Amino acid sequence: RSYSVYATFLREAGYTPLNKPDYLACKRSKMPVEEILQKTGTKDRLADFIAEWNMHIETPEAIALDKLFPRTKEALEKLQKHSLITLLSLRKNDDLARKELADLGIREYFAHVHFGKEESARHEGKVTMIKHLAKPGDVMIGDSETDIRTGKALKLRTIAISSGWRTPEFLQAEKPDYLVATINDVPDLPLFQ
Repeated sequence: RSYSVYATFLREAGYTPLNKPDYLACKRSKMPVEEILQKTGTKDRLADFIAEWNMHIETPEAIALDKLFPRTKEALEKLQKHSLITLLSLRKNDDLARKELADLGIREYFAHVHFGKEESARHEGKVTMIKHLAKPGDVMIGDSETDIRTGKALKLRTIAISSGWRTPEFLQAEKPDYLVATINDVPDLPLFQ
């Protein structure tokens, strides 16, 4: 979805976007948006791009592009048998996010669903959002440094998943308890046996 919004904006502005693998490599290396746009000669359009991004990233059309990894439901089912699962999301539109969970057929796997806002994007904000839920023995699973830092701040075991924006090397630097490629690998960890 991220690439689709980026590429559509550039094409409509008359520019050629980076190809998808190059764009994803930039995002995974945590390259700022300004630098990504500079690579396509559109740095001067940063304000326009951000406005367009915010307007389109969470539209029903953009969200419809989201797909589950193969066997995600199977992994969630296994985890659900082990313990209650709470989903923490920083989506801007709660209603669309809830609809997407239902449309993807995964809402049933989560005992709790919490939505935050941009101001919660740093790990301190996530800590504040879920500290009343976290208890000893809980596990924080996520695909960003913010997720791992949140788990550590709450003294939880942490599992980093490298199928998101961050590379395995980037996530390993955060020293999670476990590092796996996708959500499908999580139920096989000794933690859940």
